[in-house]
Amino acid sequence: MFFGVCTAIGTGSSHELFQLKTSGHPEFFNLFDPVICTDPHEIHYTKPKPDIFLACAKKFLNPPLSMSQCLVFEDGENGVRAAISAGMKVILVPSLPLSTYDPWVIEHAALKLDS
Repeated sequence: MFFGVCTAIGTGSSHELFQLKTSGHPEFFNLFDPVICTDPHEIHYTKPKPDIFLACAKKFLNPPLSMSQCLVFEDGENGVRAAISAGMKVILVPSLPLSTYDPWVIEHAALKLDS
């Protein structure tokens, strides 16, 4: 939780890969609760389906009354599609040049960051 705002991570990585990727900054990543990975026992469908983001929102201490109260930061096209499908706002944080993204993804993101 940051400044009283519920925060979560919904990742396409397995638990093992997530632990490996984040092992250098445990104090930062411990601020996120829940952390939902794409392990089959946690979600049925992966991005671009909205399941992972909906699962995160449902596990908040105070779940949102509307998914439109959720803000997703996403670097991938399927993640943007998943957030929008969940009814959430999404900020695109591109990991590739913006020109390589599907125009639909760029158009539907609420905000596009430089990187």
